[in-house]
Amino acid sequence: SLIWDMGDGNVFTTNSVNHFYTTPGSYTITMEAYDLTCNKDETITQTVNFLGPQVFEVIVPNVFTPNGDGVNDEVKFEDADPNGTFNIIIWNRWGNKVYESTNQSQNWDGLKDNGKALEEGLYYYELIYTDQCSDAGERLVTGYIHLMK
Repeated sequence: SLIWDMGDGNVFTTNSVNHFYTTPGSYTITMEAYDLTCNKDETITQTVNFLGPQVFEVIVPNVFTPNGDGVNDEVKFEDADPNGTFNIIIWNRWGNKVYESTNQSQNWDGLKDNGKALEEGLYYYELIYTDQCSDAGERLVTGYIHLMK
């Protein structure tokens, strides 16, 4: 027979165990195997560290240069949770919406919907997103992106 002590107060007596930790910490897992027929036992111990759920913080660069040189030509919305929600809206200095996306993989290239390049200058953004593993709920991030040519 087997006894699994997960180090957090949970003990199982099954042949295999699936266990999820919810609180970050260091846990010592112990498995004790008993052979009642031959009157033998063996204990195996392993320590595991659980850092907690992965929390995503979306990074929005504040400058980009869409000049076609292959370097910094697009604004990439990095570190968004692919399983969370995402909505970015970008406005020009007159309050006209120039870009909107709900796809964190879709980069902003500094072009209008008609493919025409936008003017150099500051653009205001509002990003609303959620992280499926965080209890923080919907997050709002605002700021400016400087489009330089």
